[in-house]
Amino acid sequence: MSDLFFSVGRTASLKDKYHVVVIGGGPAGLTAALYASRALLSTAVISEDFGGQILDAHLVENYPGILEATGAEIGQLFRKHAEKFGAEMVQAKVLSVKREGEEFVVETDRGTTRAPVVILATGSRHRKLGVPGEELRGVSYCAICDAALFKGKTVAIVGGGNTALMDAELLTQHVSRLYLIHRRREFRGEPIYVERLRRNPKVEFVLPY
Repeated sequence: MSDLFFSVGRTASLKDKYHVVVIGGGPAGLTAALYASRALLSTAVISEDFGGQILDAHLVENYPGILEATGAEIGQLFRKHAEKFGAEMVQAKVLSVKREGEEFVVETDRGTTRAPVVILATGSRHRKLGVPGEELRGVSYCAICDAALFKGKTVAIVGGGNTALMDAELLTQHVSRLYLIHRRREFRGEPIYVERLRRNPKVEFVLPY
């Protein structure tokens, strides 16, 4: 995949005014910026980082046209695609958005800009269980970030979607034993991931709990 990716440009300085301001640098925000900039509208994407949660994906195999790539590679490609048509990436934290007449005033920690259109694409946050102890050290929400910390250890993953299943597959490369805990007997994630884990001797399913 490496030959498909280009070096990512530096983040831009915030201008006084744009046609469109996109708040959020994940896949949705970068897609919005791509379409806006292709319509020849001056467009800024304001975000503290670019790529979104897909950056945490160890391996993506189900994106049409890309047989296999890391989440970081795909996130980089999203950004470069938007930049190709003129979208500017402004690395900043948005402090407020206010309406003044026909325009929005967007205040950031790197300055203020105006635009008649603001698109909010602020993404999502990790869902927590709401149980005692989940704030303790050793509880992780990013397998690709922390997998090496659990080398040779026994680990439990809670969840039944694609993220849980993909993270479980990644962790089996490091841990000695993995328990996959899910509240249902059926999984929402893709069957191919479930079957891979069922064949892995390191994995034990704990269902329905």
